[in-house]
Amino acid sequence: MRSISYIFPFIFLLFACKKQENDSILNEDIKLKNGLLVLNEGLYSLNNSTLSWISFDKQIVHSDFFLQKTNRSLGDTGNDLLKYGSKIYIVMNVSSTIEVLDANSGSFIHQLSMLTTNRSKQPRKIVGYGGNVFVSCFDGFVDVIDTINFTIVKRIKVGDNPDAIQCVRDKIYVSNSGGLNFPNYDSTLSVLNPLTLTETKKIVVGPNPGKIVSRQDGKSIYVVVRGDYGTRPSRLKGVDVSSDEIYFNSSFEVQDIAQFKNNLLLFQSNTTKIQLFDTELNILSQKAVVSNLSIQTFYGMTFLKKRNEVCVFDANSYTNSGSIHMYSIDGIYKSKFNVGLNPSSLIEFE
Repeated sequence: MRSISYIFPFIFLLFACKKQENDSILNEDIKLKNGLLVLNEGLYSLNNSTLSWISFDKQIVHSDFFLQKTNRSLGDTGNDLLKYGSKIYIVMNVSSTIEVLDANSGSFIHQLSMLTTNRSKQPRKIVGYGGNVFVSCFDGFVDVIDTINFTIVKRIKVGDNPDAIQCVRDKIYVSNSGGLNFPNYDSTLSVLNPLTLTETKKIVVGPNPGKIVSRQDGKSIYVVVRGDYGTRPSRLKGVDVSSDEIYFNSSFEVQDIAQFKNNLLLFQSNTTKIQLFDTELNILSQKAVVSNLSIQTFYGMTFLKKRNEVCVFDANSYTNSGSIHMYSIDGIYKSKFNVGLNPSSLIEFE
């Protein structure tokens, strides 16, 4: 019986890892269909960010897609990835650029400098609305970029060191972290009108606000208030989009959240599970969506709407090539794909 118990895990390992072949040379005109485009941050100031293209059709990972398409490196510290209209936008924080690719082929279109008076704006996150993309910049502004001619049409002053940015209905919410002012963090969300390109108000949510996620129906947003990583613990805050009033304040700590239909996926540090947060009842379900994460270093998660699967980023101790792990919504382990250093965001393609 012992020999059989060893054989079955070995067979499972072969099945789960069969999708690890990396194709470093593109011998064909790749189309971005039925796969995932993954942004790998790399390591700060080492200029080693990459894009990985995962083809579900061929079960192959193209490990440095941007290099293969442009014959140059992506740059330093990739922070966010967005598909908006017919284009893909890649936010490069330390390089201080926005790279623009064609959303069908991945071919290079434009590189936009994010410098002001020769100083980096430190771009962070990006959303699209009304023909513009909005980029949070750590220098205290949100840049509005015209997607036709790639010009910055306005810089909207917000709070200190804006980080996450989320578009919900006809509003844009920005978390002002104040992360460079430790221990005197900012504690606000800026609410922007994307038509008038103005800040309309600030909402006080608590020290060091970070990630913002909305319900699928747009009724509310949830923000991770990170505290000071010490005496002031992290909390989850719920904000009603109609009134911009806080209606929920968690009693538990939270590291990361992701939209899961009209609910949230929620991850707490020092656990090996992903839980469901019910946004109607504002309770944390005791039943885990994924009960036993098979990863080394949690680095984020997302729900793949088209595949109806949960995707978890594994940074693998931060200095080795990372991977993404895919689970069914019943928590069943599906597959693993090896990608680049510190994978942190992706785009799902049909």
